[in-house]
Amino acid sequence: MSIQGLFSTPVGAYKLDRNFSLNEKKAVDLCLQDLTNNIGNKFSKNTSVLNIPELCDIRDFCEESLKQFNTEIYGETKTQFRITQSWLNISEVNQFHHKHRHPNSYISGVLYVETSEDDKINFYNPSVRPNYYQEQPTMFNQFNSSVWWLPATEGLLYLFHSDLEHEVPPVTSKKRISLSFNTFFDSDFGSEIFLTHLPIKGK
Repeated sequence: MSIQGLFSTPVGAYKLDRNFSLNEKKAVDLCLQDLTNNIGNKFSKNTSVLNIPELCDIRDFCEESLKQFNTEIYGETKTQFRITQSWLNISEVNQFHHKHRHPNSYISGVLYVETSEDDKINFYNPSVRPNYYQEQPTMFNQFNSSVWWLPATEGLLYLFHSDLEHEVPPVTSKKRISLSFNTFFDSDFGSEIFLTHLPIKGK
């Protein structure tokens, strides 16, 4: 007997294979001097942080990971993406990041710059079933849970479809800094044969 996980929700995990450089950390610190209040925490007023020259290698890492994520899910396609907005989030001790999605984006990413040992991110089950039929499990797994957490560690990038609801629970040890970004299509998308063609380039 076997149970298969049909129609799974993909979350990609990609690890930066080095520490953040001194110049990268300085660029992050400079952005964090000008902040906007959010629900539970704050984010940078600069919403194009991946365009900062000192973060060009980080941008390359995010873009390459994005290509890998799309290829792993959809195979070798002609679809291309561009990063539309990118910003820094900071949560001090006892602060949190409210449950949310990323509208007007296809794939979103979050890269952890500074974390503590117990940091995590919560993802919510997009299926309506757990909300309407609730058993009382004696164990929790990816089949029966309405929320599932993943660890947040420095240099780790998570990629996921932007409509996947997520949140950051209250920070307990030290401040937490992450870099988030949204994307959209930078090429024609879909299929003319199946009447799903989206001519992004105006052709």
